[in-house]
Amino acid sequence: MKHLTKRKSGKFSIPAIILLVVCIFGRSSQAQTSIYIFDPNQSTIVQTGGIAGVNWTYAVEGQFQLTVDFDAGTASFDKVDANAVDDSQYKRTLDPNEVFDMTSLEGIVTGDAMLKFTGYSADGSSILLEMTIVDDIVTMKAQTTPPPNSADFFIFSMDAVANRKYGSGTGEPNNPYQIATAEDLILLGETPEDYDKHFILTADIDLDPNLPGRKVFDKAVIAPVTDYPHWYQGDPFAGVFDGSGHMISHLKIASKNLWVIVGLFGCLNSGAEVKNLGVVDVDITSSGSYVGGLVGQNYGFVAQCYSNGTVKGNNYVGGLVGQNYESLAQCYSSSVVSGSWLVGGLVGSNHGSVTQCYSTGSVNGTEDVGGLVGENQSLVGENWVVRICTVIQCYSTVKVSGTKNVGGLVGGHWLTEVSGSFWDIQTSGQITSKGGIGKTTAEMQDPNTFMAEGWDFVFEIKDGTHDVWQMPEEGGYPVLAILTGNTPLKLQGKGTYEDPYLISNVMELGAMIYYSPYAYYRLSASIDLSGIYWGSAVIAPDIGNRPSFAGVFNGNGHMISHLTINGGNYLGLFGRLDTEAEVRELSVVDVNITGSRSYVGGMVGYNSGGIVDQCFSTGTVRGNSYVGGLVGESSGSVTQCYSTCEVNGKDYIGGLAGYNRGSVTQCYSIGSVHGNKSVGGLVGMARGPNVTASFWDIQTSGRTGSYGGGTGKKTSEMYDPNTFLDAGWDFVDESVNGTEDIWWIDEGQDYPRLWWEL
Repeated sequence: MKHLTKRKSGKFSIPAIILLVVCIFGRSSQAQTSIYIFDPNQSTIVQTGGIAGVNWTYAVEGQFQLTVDFDAGTASFDKVDANAVDDSQYKRTLDPNEVFDMTSLEGIVTGDAMLKFTGYSADGSSILLEMTIVDDIVTMKAQTTPPPNSADFFIFSMDAVANRKYGSGTGEPNNPYQIATAEDLILLGETPEDYDKHFILTADIDLDPNLPGRKVFDKAVIAPVTDYPHWYQGDPFAGVFDGSGHMISHLKIASKNLWVIVGLFGCLNSGAEVKNLGVVDVDITSSGSYVGGLVGQNYGFVAQCYSNGTVKGNNYVGGLVGQNYESLAQCYSSSVVSGSWLVGGLVGSNHGSVTQCYSTGSVNGTEDVGGLVGENQSLVGENWVVRICTVIQCYSTVKVSGTKNVGGLVGGHWLTEVSGSFWDIQTSGQITSKGGIGKTTAEMQDPNTFMAEGWDFVFEIKDGTHDVWQMPEEGGYPVLAILTGNTPLKLQGKGTYEDPYLISNVMELGAMIYYSPYAYYRLSASIDLSGIYWGSAVIAPDIGNRPSFAGVFNGNGHMISHLTINGGNYLGLFGRLDTEAEVRELSVVDVNITGSRSYVGGMVGYNSGGIVDQCFSTGTVRGNSYVGGLVGESSGSVTQCYSTCEVNGKDYIGGLAGYNRGSVTQCYSIGSVHGNKSVGGLVGMARGPNVTASFWDIQTSGRTGSYGGGTGKKTSEMYDPNTFLDAGWDFVDESVNGTEDIWWIDEGQDYPRLWWEL
């Protein structure tokens, strides 16, 4: 019998909706939330009265968070973190928020720059607080009035001045601190307690030391870490700094300290992000090591940044980054770079990934000198596992000079991967490199040179539609499109739950890379990717450790077909899903995905905690380790999904998932599975008994076991609805297992199919 059902609307979990709506919208467009810092020299609280007739004066210090909604005409103190101390030998203290109950006051807008707050304190005294805002300065006066017949009550009055911290904002992801002036930027550098916050540059900033308030720095402006022998001193930057397409110019640093790490940022910590930023006309000179135009030492993520000027140092010297341990993506430098050992046009020493980057200018050093990277060296991690460093789709035209281990693209190397990358043998003066392909100037200015290695240009779609590169109209070498004025395709919708971004064709699918990973997306038509060859995942690719997808993607019952990928790590339609991600009612059909390394799946390479629900995949998936027909590795939930993919790999290979640390519920797989270690018909390996009511076909898969869980069945049993009904699957035309009608089946002829496939 064939079970049918009508088409239904998509379903989403309410907690995720609420979270994402809050993140995307925050407050209304007219609401402004900022943090203000009390000026202790101009802020006092006076306490008078009481039985003893006291008269004490306290100096106020600390900060408060203020929100003003001009549309609604309301205002509120969201947080108050302040203290008041008197000037007597007793050093009495008060809590301003407790005295004036600031966070409970009701505030109204009484004028263009005037606010009025009223309320009552715990002892019944009435409170009046009036505030005036002029530019970045707040002045406030507050007074408590005891109730009638309360002669023994204390009376408090406050007269205070507070300065807005940075340009505005609160440092949270949805309301970053705004950096608009040199003073804001210098304040950030002098405030290490804010190094884990979010910042956005709202204007170009000129740091010319000849301008008022500027100076010649003797260390990094932000996170001036020192690398004293064998240990670090200072706090690395661990937050997010979004340049928003602006630039910081004329940074001048002159350091004679051998141990200071030098750049606009000294050191970026793991998890830090610096993006969409240019540092222009830098003049950096250091007697020490770890010297870069933007970052001295990087353990974070740097993307879509560039630098030019002069960078001089001793060892580990790069035009953009001195030493890289994590990720650089879509960056370039045209600086003049010089040093002694480990000197590169873009990066002095690379132990991470450098992807889709280039360098021009010149490089001079002694040993391990490269046009792009001075030294490319892999690291040995835990259990003696080598972490391979990579240079992918990069080039250099830099004039390179040195005496030992000198290369047009890479100087020295150890166990590295350099792919799809080039250097100009004429402009560099070098005919050799530890990786990359040498080309003449004419060849380097021919886009076909690069497209032969899969580079994605704006005028073609054969190599993907991320539109990374473009050729200048006047001729020359390729440039990064996003850094030279190319505007990403505009998507319909607002990216919200009520009005998601609509994806209807391959160009819009590729443009998602430039939109928020936290937004809502909906497929409005099926998309055929025939004839397109991707080198990475289409959504949330592993390009410079780009952020995982953390939004909602509703397939809306449509399919994406003929996805072809040949790359390294984290491959699938989605490279990586974050913990808040949801992918629903989507199919990837006739995929052909090949990964040289790990985390390869027909739909998702790595699911770190998101939801994959009512989806399926067909085709062929190949990789090294953690390879699955639907998901390479999952720490989230995979529910009511299936895969018919043929899966091939070495370790942790499964018909549905290669490795499962989350939950797999009411799923199945039928494709053939081939591997060497931890290979399963459904799941290659799992941590914990988290696979329930799920099956695989032992005949078509060629696997009688599934080390990660599930139940093996013959094909005839997989055609029998009772196999699944007995496990609680909800089919059309039955109500014992529910009325959602998730599945239907052509009994005895086919496997179960999802309701929306009709």
